[in-house]
Amino acid sequence: MPIKASNKIRIDAPNDLDQLVMSNCSGEWDYPNAWNLSVKEKSGPFGWFSKTVDKKSMREFSYYPTGEEFTSACPMYFYSIQKSGNIQSWGFIDWQTEGFKLNGEMICNGAKRLFEGVEVCQTREGLLTKLSFDEVVAISPDVSCGIKESQSNNFEFEQPKGFCAITFLGKDSRKKGRVTLIGYEGLLVR
Repeated sequence: MPIKASNKIRIDAPNDLDQLVMSNCSGEWDYPNAWNLSVKEKSGPFGWFSKTVDKKSMREFSYYPTGEEFTSACPMYFYSIQKSGNIQSWGFIDWQTEGFKLNGEMICNGAKRLFEGVEVCQTREGLLTKLSFDEVVAISPDVSCGIKESQSNNFEFEQPKGFCAITFLGKDSRKKGRVTLIGYEGLLVR
């Protein structure tokens, strides 16, 4: 998702938003009774929470990045927690930042998508995932997420378990790309 100075975000959870926790590389924000939250003034990076409908599972708000989100990998996580204390749903946004412009194609969970710079693949652990680029790319040496090749323009691998982020660098263009893999076991609960 391309990042802007003001980003409208809508959360539509399958359960009541008894508590909403949001975090990124610069902080964590906790909103108890988020289903009843209505904020008219900007508070930190968030502002103008609104009840768009009389539904305890939905909220819309504006998000104002503080700076790091424009220049580095700084994904945003959302967790909806019920009064019982169980995380009932979650969300993830990996912002398309200025430094990441490498084009690619991904086949994730059987669906083909073209992307520019940043992409996320969420599918069951062990399923086949494919990435291809117009040029040979190198994978960041510190994190390979189980991909065996270190340089290629086509990658085919089993989806790893959990969260794993890979950075790619185009051999000729020197453009960077980032792919976040989210591999889950069993049933996915949102």
